[in-house]
Amino acid sequence: MKRLIALFLVSFFISCQSDFDAQHWIDRNFETPDNIFLDEIRSVKFLHYLPKGKAVRLFIGKDSIYEARILFYYNGIYDSLITQDSIFFEFFLDTAAVNSGVKFNIYSVVSDWDEEGVNWYTSGQYTRWYTPGGDIGKLLYTVEEVGDSIRIRLDSTLLKAITNKGIILLAKNDGWNTIWARSGSRPPQIQIYKSNKLNEEIISKDVSISVLLDSTFDSKFIETGLNTALYCSFNDTLEKGSDVVAGFLNIRMSTISSLTDSIGFSVYCVRDTTNFFYPQAYKQYASLMVFSKDSIATLDIKSLLQFWSDNPDSLLGFVISGFPPASSLFLSLIDSIWIDYTYISPPEGRKW
Repeated sequence: MKRLIALFLVSFFISCQSDFDAQHWIDRNFETPDNIFLDEIRSVKFLHYLPKGKAVRLFIGKDSIYEARILFYYNGIYDSLITQDSIFFEFFLDTAAVNSGVKFNIYSVVSDWDEEGVNWYTSGQYTRWYTPGGDIGKLLYTVEEVGDSIRIRLDSTLLKAITNKGIILLAKNDGWNTIWARSGSRPPQIQIYKSNKLNEEIISKDVSISVLLDSTFDSKFIETGLNTALYCSFNDTLEKGSDVVAGFLNIRMSTISSLTDSIGFSVYCVRDTTNFFYPQAYKQYASLMVFSKDSIATLDIKSLLQFWSDNPDSLLGFVISGFPPASSLFLSLIDSIWIDYTYISPPEGRKW
């Protein structure tokens, strides 16, 4: 009798489970590999006021492709500081990055600037430099010897400048130096001496601004100096309701300039194609770091493809930009871009 009851319960369970499965998995397709070929790839100036401040590294120098300058500001009270015995400003080179002993001049800055929107052309989110590259005042100091660190005694003129609107460093010769920013391992310091006592304070603001000097390349490119990105779109539609099993964005490139041994790329979903300048038009979905000598980068964009499958009206394309934009300076020529993905179609007659 117990055996008959057990068999009945098993049969009942299997029957119910089969009915349940029939509702969800009958006619469900197997995994299908596919690819997407892009219909449009064009360069865009991405996030126009992308902040260059709060970086890990600062770059100063110039070559045939880039020029970069550094701004510093210390939020100190001049009238109080000038009464101290002595004050020094010291900053440190990232010796693991590119350094070639660049000599530089230090000038005063004559316009206000902030880290939330400063770059080569803008001094803030809603203000522009009168002169691209920073509004430069008087020459205050020249650095001829560059070691692992640079230590400058702040006389009254330098102290007044760095606590007013700041100072700006311009390279005198070709080459590059990489300096730790205040968010880096060895932040720039203001060293205040009074009665044989030392008080060290981290610099209040620092930023490296750069400009792309040569953009006459035969192929599309991505770079972080002015944050030139690529907008990509395609006419293919992903089957609505399909389950994306895997999805990858492939970038075949050749990096012709980089001040670090690694570079990165980020993928943003476009929400508004009418204005590529403002962050409300994008949502970031993926980022990846690779070696600068690598010829291909593959980013996992499964979640983005799934979003497009679930929301086909939102398929407005995507943007690939350099990463991280504030702490890198590189230019990569792009040979090709394509998407590989695998999906499972929904059952016939059902929406998922």
